[in-house]
Amino acid sequence: MEFAAALDEDPRYAVVFFYRAQVYFPNSNSPMAIKDYDHTLFLNPRCAEAYNNRGLVKQAMGDSEGALADFTRALEIAPNFDFAYMNRCIEKRARGDLEGAYRDCTQAIQSNKKLAEAYNNRAVILCLLKKYSNAITDLNKAIRLNSQSAVFFNNRGAARVAIGDVDDAIADFTRAIEIDPHLSNAYLNRAAATQTQGKNRKNPGSPAGPSLSIWRP
Repeated sequence: MEFAAALDEDPRYAVVFFYRAQVYFPNSNSPMAIKDYDHTLFLNPRCAEAYNNRGLVKQAMGDSEGALADFTRALEIAPNFDFAYMNRCIEKRARGDLEGAYRDCTQAIQSNKKLAEAYNNRAVILCLLKKYSNAITDLNKAIRLNSQSAVFFNNRGAARVAIGDVDDAIADFTRAIEIDPHLSNAYLNRAAATQTQGKNRKNPGSPAGPSLSIWRP
């Protein structure tokens, strides 16, 4: 009602459309969010945040091309927009463009060295490229910035399994579960790592066990 009253006063008030769109999207009203971001951009075509946010809505709706175009337009307007780089990184990763995704995550980090999620997302890409030690380095940085993210610990555990560091991997999965008891991937990964640990103790010369197969970012 307050949004409607504000628009009755001035239907050219772009910021009202922008904030109303943010209310619509988390409440699963994506078409209305898109409509309001469209209005925002009609009134303020250089609003990088609106392009970025509309890209997120399109991403959630499965419109990969539209999402990529919006993130790119946001970056054309604001070349140091860290979240737009990170969101485009995620979209490129989903499309299989791992090198492009890596570059975008790196740009996000260069724009904001305290953006923990960017280190995590780059680590996911590094694991897909089988550069597990580099991934662990990025996840160590992410955890230093945010030690309460269960996802970061889960992902570091997966990378550690891949290099044969099963004991520390299990510790990471356990910490992830302590932080978020509902993170099912951490339970699955810990079970797989524990099984691997048992096999390795029986056969010390055997391979470390599953690697990317338990990677669930």
